[in-house]
Amino acid sequence: MREVLVRLTCFALCVMLISSGLAAEERVNGTNELSVPPMDFLDYPSDRPDWLKATNDERRIVVITDPCETREDAVQAMADLKQVGACKLLESFLGENYTPLDTGLLLTDSEINNLLVKQEYEGTLSVGGVESYECATELVITPDAEKAIIFSLRELAVADRVQRVVAVMSCLLVVLLVASTLANHQLRRVRQGSSL
Repeated sequence: MREVLVRLTCFALCVMLISSGLAAEERVNGTNELSVPPMDFLDYPSDRPDWLKATNDERRIVVITDPCETREDAVQAMADLKQVGACKLLESFLGENYTPLDTGLLLTDSEINNLLVKQEYEGTLSVGGVESYECATELVITPDAEKAIIFSLRELAVADRVQRVVAVMSCLLVVLLVASTLANHQLRRVRQGSSL
């Protein structure tokens, strides 16, 4: 038993000496490099476009996917983000009281690609030392897109007015039919009463 205690004590002293030697070496040499970067460390490639860092405004927005395991996942995530980005851009452009959902001005994927997409990017980055994929799209309301949006809004407003007129006319038609049926029924009663 005594021999085991002596060995454990020697082992503990060796560990302490080694640890203090490493600590002293770190103080002299600075910090040691990590063999693996932290999991939340993002390392972007040097050829990543500068337009991804630009600020958004009421006529421009950049949407960027979170890092994805596969290129396909990044492309699918970008398809969804384009819709969200287009809605945000239209809200910003049209004003906060005039949202795309309220107006019915929802663009299809092809309309977004044709009207709003200025440039796109697909690339890789390192997340905690693991290669990941990202996609980015710059959405811009150009003068041509502005004309198309205003034209669509006018068409929607006209369609809304036509629907309201049709609804009012339908109500009036029902009232006229009911009134004419009642008048006809009353006229028959009067005729039947005079013939007796």
